[in-house]
Amino acid sequence: MYIVNNLQYYLQVDVIEARFAILKSAIQDANEFEDIIRLHSEFLKNLLHETFVMTAYKDSELKCKHTLYQVPALKQEKNSMVYETILQILSVCDKFCSLVKNWQSDLTEVDLQKLSKLKSESESLIEMLLHVLYSLHQKSSGQHLLQLLHHIDYNRWFSKNIVNLNLTVS
Repeated sequence: MYIVNNLQYYLQVDVIEARFAILKSAIQDANEFEDIIRLHSEFLKNLLHETFVMTAYKDSELKCKHTLYQVPALKQEKNSMVYETILQILSVCDKFCSLVKNWQSDLTEVDLQKLSKLKSESESLIEMLLHVLYSLHQKSSGQHLLQLLHHIDYNRWFSKNIVNLNLTVS
């Protein structure tokens, strides 16, 4: 699916590689080992936050020194809508792959019905993901939300083609 490719691109390039480059540069400028620990903790916090696994606390500056381990200032929401929806989209993709694996050259009526069901399920999940991301972006205006929205809705493919989806991201 197109969306899985763009999710992977966002996670790899926009989050992991970008944050790793920042970490690498900051470590080169670090003077003390405690600074490196703090930078690594901040790196982990940003990864978990920008991949929607956990949410960062507002005041999450880690300033205490002289500890060999600092827990990132994160909170885990029981059911992060973005994370859960992404997992559901990946599950639909997995179901699709399992279905395709068993297809013959000519699709039966049952195969076509299963395909149609998966298509409608994926469309509703994508629509839900876009609505959740857009509403979160309106509340917090996080740059990572905007980046992910642009990757998923590239050229406004979904906002133009899914009924009742009216995203106006600036």
